[in-house]
Amino acid sequence: MNSVEDKIFESSIVFSKDLLEKYLLKKILTDKSYMNICSAIYDKRWISDKNIGISIKLAINYFKKYGSVPSVKTIKSIFKKYIEASKTDIDFKDVSEAIDSAINADFNADETVINTNLKAFIRKQALWCSIIDSVDNIEKNSDVVLEKILQQFDNVTKITFNDKNLGLEYFSDSGLEEHWKYIKNPEARISTGWSSIDKYTNGGLLKDGRSLYVFMGQAGLGKSLFLSNITVNLLKQNLKVVVISLEMSQDVYAQRFDAHISNSNINKLKDNAETAIANIKKFYSDYPESNLIIKEYPPRSIRPSDIELYLENLKLSGKTFDAVVIDYLNLVLPQSHFDGMYQGVQNVAEKLRSLSYKFSCPFISATQANREGMNNENIGLENISESAGIGHTVDFLVGLYQMPDDRENGFIKARILKSRFGIVGTVSTFVLNSETLVLSDITLDSHMAEDMQASEASTILKNLPEIADDLGDL
Repeated sequence: MNSVEDKIFESSIVFSKDLLEKYLLKKILTDKSYMNICSAIYDKRWISDKNIGISIKLAINYFKKYGSVPSVKTIKSIFKKYIEASKTDIDFKDVSEAIDSAINADFNADETVINTNLKAFIRKQALWCSIIDSVDNIEKNSDVVLEKILQQFDNVTKITFNDKNLGLEYFSDSGLEEHWKYIKNPEARISTGWSSIDKYTNGGLLKDGRSLYVFMGQAGLGKSLFLSNITVNLLKQNLKVVVISLEMSQDVYAQRFDAHISNSNINKLKDNAETAIANIKKFYSDYPESNLIIKEYPPRSIRPSDIELYLENLKLSGKTFDAVVIDYLNLVLPQSHFDGMYQGVQNVAEKLRSLSYKFSCPFISATQANREGMNNENIGLENISESAGIGHTVDFLVGLYQMPDDRENGFIKARILKSRFGIVGTVSTFVLNSETLVLSDITLDSHMAEDMQASEASTILKNLPEIADDLGDL
């Protein structure tokens, strides 16, 4: 008998729950793969021994905050502070002995056998908790409840301690075929709706996510306008977009879409309600597969985990989405407490980017520029407000600015400061319709006008269609 199952059968050791609880604490403190798994799914109900259970929880909290596995000495120190702070009747001597007993225990069995039994224990405990959590909802018998229960069970079955995906074997025939199929596939990208941005990113947004796109600019310059405009550009491709607003209410944000989609003056929507509503309905009939969901939260009231839960609930309710827009990044609380703003904001960026992996769609957001970045045509990564960590994390970062002539003519410039997909340093030019809030990309046309006076360039650009009509067939 050579299989793992045969070894389990041959083993004389009885893997009691108490024994497995001890071994779980030992593995969490000595094996990062176990810590990674348990930090995502651990539930205190798994463990009956209070001292071991609290030790595991404190170790996981430490790992989530600092990214490293704590030493035994550190865990004991944290546990001692926990006892003092909570004024519990736990005896620290008992705690210390329990931890030492787990760490130093010799389980007198083949390591493969022990690991197999421990993994089975984790799956069993996780499944038991998911069943308990589902009991109260079983009788409701709704599709949403059943879907949630099935998802919980599915998550348990997918618990793995070994990554079966060993990566792309670059020089192999299958590896090359897979890689170049991705490069040549036009459906791997989503157009931003702006020709210059698409050109500079080699096709636009990554359709399957794994990317965070950020627009940076000073207050009042138009960061939110870029987010609302790119949303409409995605809707025009029959895509579904979720907009999470932490700065404006749902209705105020929706008014921007009212003006843009209906091509109406935002300040006269009430007077032109009938026409605007008809145009919005016409837009939806033209793009019937599109959908727009706007969800508001008070500023600095939610963490990335709250966004994750909200998006999961959307999916459980049957709503799908192709992109997530968050307005804006700095108003999201970090997942953990950090002493400095730098780490906190970077943590938010990192977590949002990781959510783009989980939900397989691009995440798009905005951030503030610092004082030195205001109206600065040389705006750079050093002008990111609060945390340069954003620049280290994001996949695509645009810096927005206006010079005096730009403001006079309604131009907004966008300099690409970071891109994992294309060229860095290029500048796109947009013109804003202040009534409908539509941003038009005139980059390719504006290059011909660089040597002209701004007013002359503006006149030509605004009248390009009429000029073209007058030329006739040449």
